[in-house]
Amino acid sequence: MTNIPSNNSQPVVDLSRLDSARKSANKIMVNRLTRKVESYPDTHLSDFLKHQFEVYPGLIESLAESTDSESGSNEEAPPPPKKPNAVPTDGTFEILQPLDSEVLALASKEHVDHTSDVLPGQLPKEFLIGLNGNLDAAETLHELNTTSVLGLGPSIVLKVGLFLDTDQISNLEYVQSRCPDVPTPRCLGAFQYVNKTYFFMSRAPAMTLEGVWPTLSQSHKVSIRDQLSQIFVKLRSQAPGISPETSGQLKLGSFATGKCKDTRRQQRVSDKTISTEAQFNDFLFQAPNRAMSQLIKALRSSMRDDHRMVMTHGDLHPRNIMVSWEQSQGGDEKGPEAELKVTSILDWELAGWYPEYWEYLKALNTVTPRGPLRDWPNFIPTKTIGCYPVEYAMDCVIDRWLGQ
Repeated sequence: MTNIPSNNSQPVVDLSRLDSARKSANKIMVNRLTRKVESYPDTHLSDFLKHQFEVYPGLIESLAESTDSESGSNEEAPPPPKKPNAVPTDGTFEILQPLDSEVLALASKEHVDHTSDVLPGQLPKEFLIGLNGNLDAAETLHELNTTSVLGLGPSIVLKVGLFLDTDQISNLEYVQSRCPDVPTPRCLGAFQYVNKTYFFMSRAPAMTLEGVWPTLSQSHKVSIRDQLSQIFVKLRSQAPGISPETSGQLKLGSFATGKCKDTRRQQRVSDKTISTEAQFNDFLFQAPNRAMSQLIKALRSSMRDDHRMVMTHGDLHPRNIMVSWEQSQGGDEKGPEAELKVTSILDWELAGWYPEYWEYLKALNTVTPRGPLRDWPNFIPTKTIGCYPVEYAMDCVIDRWLGQ
């Protein structure tokens, strides 16, 4: 006899929805493990795997509920959040970097008094509710595609977006550990929900150099150039790191993961470890859909492979340089005697160990000759980072060959 469920029985589980949720959860788990090993090859995985084992069932349930809500099958599903960056208060998260007490203070004072009780990998509901309240009132500082930079009050900045390059976190930590005198934002923690990353940093009371550049005098621009020169003296004083994975050889690319990146209109990332400039040059010419002409082959064969490898920012653009006015003694702020100070260098996702000419190339790549930054190339700190017209000309040919 067939059992027919009564009206009081539990609803039938949608097996296809659960299968889809499990597939998504499995992909997320594999990606988390891959990122963990790539970022910290020598880490002990016991605690990490234990935590992932504990959150795995909840992740499946959360994804299944999300799918159900999107499909409209649950008539009592809550309305979508007011803000696209709102965080679900009952989701499962991956902690990329422990949250600073300053970030946890975005929750209620009652919660801050008990932050020591928070277990690794957990995000208290009180904090998530408080964070969402701050997101509603956040100041949008910058937006590009699916990434936003939000001001959460005078001292905290949140960078949030889909598929963010988490190398910016490990790269920034590396620079701060090796060059503490270089002005950078302070890491305040990061977590990830499915494919969206929330990265908290300290906020300097400043403005971008890009925003004020057209109004600056010649002397102010020279001052900025000299300050940048001093910053890059500190960066280039560092000896390259040696990777055990490459048998004592240098590992080019990002400081922790060793990923080489070439960002033009699109970004290309090396699919294997690069330890020599010759291998790096080969990487620059990797284009599966492009046939190498005799000119391109001749260009590749003529490229040098003996440049010094140096600590590189990789995106030295005025939008990534924060500055502030300092009132001159007895003068007016922003007056001819006022000083403009570099307060922070932002966006380190493209940083790493690269050939010494790379900084110069990438500082020029995103500046148009007729725009408000048209004279920026005249004030790049070439005294420190060097001037490489031959390498720049070659790179322009590569750029055209790649169709970018």
